Amino acid sequence: MTIVKEQQTDNIPLVSICCVTYNHEKYIRQTLEGFVIQQTTFPFEIIIYDDASTDSTQDIIREFVEKHSHLFKPIYQKENQFSKVKSGMNPRFTFPHSRGKYIALCEGDDYWIDSLKLQKQVNFLEANPEYNICFHNAVISIENIIQDERIYKPNRKKDITILDLLRGDYTKTCCSVFRYNHGMFEGRFELLQDTVMFMICLENDAKAYYLDEVMAVYRIHEGGVWGLKSKLNKLMSSVKIYEHLLTTYTQQNYNKIINNKLKKLSVEISFIYLKDKDLKAFFNWQKISFRYYSSSSYKIYFKLFRKYFFNKNLYKNKI
Repeated sequence: MTIVKEQQTDNIPLVSICCVTYNHEKYIRQTLEGFVIQQTTFPFEIIIYDDASTDSTQDIIREFVEKHSHLFKPIYQKENQFSKVKSGMNPRFTFPHSRGKYIALCEGDDYWIDSLKLQKQVNFLEANPEYNICFHNAVISIENIIQDERIYKPNRKKDITILDLLRGDYTKTCCSVFRYNHGMFEGRFELLQDTVMFMICLENDAKAYYLDEVMAVYRIHEGGVWGLKSKLNKLMSSVKIYEHLLTTYTQQNYNKIINNKLKKLSVEISFIYLKDKDLKAFFNWQKISFRYYSSSSYKIYFKLFRKYFFNKNLYKNKI
């Protein structure tokens, strides 16, 4: 059962901030503070969805709702939904309650550090209707320690298309604002991870634009859903997504990129099985993954296999 509490305002928001959270008591206060400090010339709303947290996350959300009732639209789940659906949390549970022309995303463990973030991104999208997404840079925090590293390198390209996303270029949720039409994700919830969601936004030759400014913090921590997965599980998840994309985007230029991505993922998975000395899993994987390969690709497998048996030390260094 879902409990939705909507705050009534006279102004229709231009932006809906959508946030999914679960057991983020260590981080959610900083996330919500990043929302309420936004300085804009337009109204915005905050749709915060708690997926039945068992810690004090909901209590912290209620504190902010009480102080900023005109901004918040909280949704408190009684039963955890991620364990059931696995993907498409925002399109399923927050977007249907949004009223904004634009949606700004931020997970409950990331946070914004620029009070003009929304204003800058919306200004760009309002002035450039051929772009459907505007995103920016962020610093990385590992277990609450800010790193020197940025998510995006200084020389990254500004204009991004759906082909770039298919090749593996990406936008982080905490950095992204996009145009939203109700129903744009309907019937497409299967494997609707963030990258797939952004691909849908860039269909029909739309583009994304990169602002080279650091306006958010992206956290990496032990409690992160993605961070908890092993490298092998992450690669397998990516394989499922790209197999799904193969049936969704059938154009020849799209198909070629997706196939190349599947080839690279398959080789990475083979590396892991050999490194773990799991030959049974390695051979089983060959039966599954050979369909992605051309004749030249087979040579890669055999080369890896020879290295494994005849020069294990060299192979170990390569890993």
